[in-house]
Amino acid sequence: MRDYLITTRKLPATLIDYLYTAGLIYSDAKQNAVFVMRSWSGEPAVNFYEIVFGGDIRCR
Repeated sequence: MRDYLITTRKLPATLIDYLYTAGLIYSDAKQNAVFVMRSWSGEPAVNFYEIVFGGDIRCR
């Protein structure tokens, strides 16, 4: 997933590494990148976004 986001989506490696370390991005069972949204108080939001390898961006 990391290589896909950096190579195909052109996201900076430092951003992806930071998000992963902070627990704000992870890979689901289908290898989709899932970006966790949090409130200002740090609580996980109900909705979050995932980037599917096919190129779609979906809100769950």
